[in-house]
Amino acid sequence: MGAFDGERAVVVGAGVAGSAAARVLVAEGATVRVSESSPERPGAAELLAEGIEVADGGHAREHLDGATLVVPSPGVPPHAQILTWARERGLRVWGELELGARLARVPYLAVTGTNWKTTTTGLLAACLRAAAPMATTPESRGTSDPSGDRSTPLASPPAIRTTPSSSPTAAMVACGFVALELSMNRTPSTVTTDSPR
Repeated sequence: MGAFDGERAVVVGAGVAGSAAARVLVAEGATVRVSESSPERPGAAELLAEGIEVADGGHAREHLDGATLVVPSPGVPPHAQILTWARERGLRVWGELELGARLARVPYLAVTGTNWKTTTTGLLAACLRAAAPMATTPESRGTSDPSGDRSTPLASPPAIRTTPSSSPTAAMVACGFVALELSMNRTPSTVTTDSPR
């Protein structure tokens, strides 16, 4: 039994993130249609070859027909017309963070804010690895590895809008008013809040 059995999902965008979302939804039991704005997207051909429906050449209202869930790719702006149509229909709109949170089998941390997300994530990763050597962090923004003991995805403020129910173990907001930096020449005990970046 999959986590998304019975869902009829529309993934908006057939790029790297959208294709990954479509594949994980199918693997977890959902019926998936991908709505792609470009007429010829390389990822779309691969999805079609895997049996995933792709509606390309521009988003249309009918792409949402029968849907129970919409998952926009990170590059799709919140004001995109297809998302407006989804909200008008009362459809749930989940970003990739929400999708990952629903599949996570381990506690995880989320880092968001205006500045210092990468630095804060690195600091958290170092703390977690010291406490739990199996802790993992994503290689890049917007990805996570739910197979480790802990995962620390980076989230942009727009990503938070499409993450209605994820409840990370702790939420860290880095707003740029404190800069922590660890380098090869300093140990944690010598780092202060006024250390240069």
